[in-house]
Amino acid sequence: MNALQGKKVYLRAYKEDDLIESVNNVNHYPSRVRGDNDPPFPVSLEEGRKYIEKAIKAEDKPNFTFAICRTGDDKLIGDCGLFNFNATNRNCKIGIGLGADYQGQGYGYEALSLLNNFIFNELNLNKIKLNVFSFNTPAIKCYQKLGFVEEGRLKNELYRSGQWHDVILMALFSKG
Repeated sequence: MNALQGKKVYLRAYKEDDLIESVNNVNHYPSRVRGDNDPPFPVSLEEGRKYIEKAIKAEDKPNFTFAICRTGDDKLIGDCGLFNFNATNRNCKIGIGLGADYQGQGYGYEALSLLNNFIFNELNLNKIKLNVFSFNTPAIKCYQKLGFVEEGRLKNELYRSGQWHDVILMALFSKG
């Protein structure tokens, strides 16, 4: 059994043979538009290899990147992680990405639930932060369902598809 095990998904460390599936997941254009500040250019195999090698080596600890795998068939469906770890202020930022075929099925919700529990119960942090684009309604609803609240907005922060959009700052606090 995996340490971060749910009913639909589990979180594990990346493996070298995750490269092709990972790059395929991240290169889904609509997902890149909704989740990446950079222009939505495709990720090359070499960029994907560097990303996975960095995750495997875990040189950034206490920043963590987890592969999200579907329970039952062990299919790699995305990744999530924490970064900008701040031990003094006991907070971090999180991010998630799912392949196109796995969105809207509760996988992301469960993966983030597992990640949040890890952050609060294993790392003893007090606050989890994230940024989400104002047009990414499915993600906003998921974050709200998890208990995240809006803390602020960066007006006209992102130019995407010929229009300016806000970036919403959200946070979730430890109950302890």
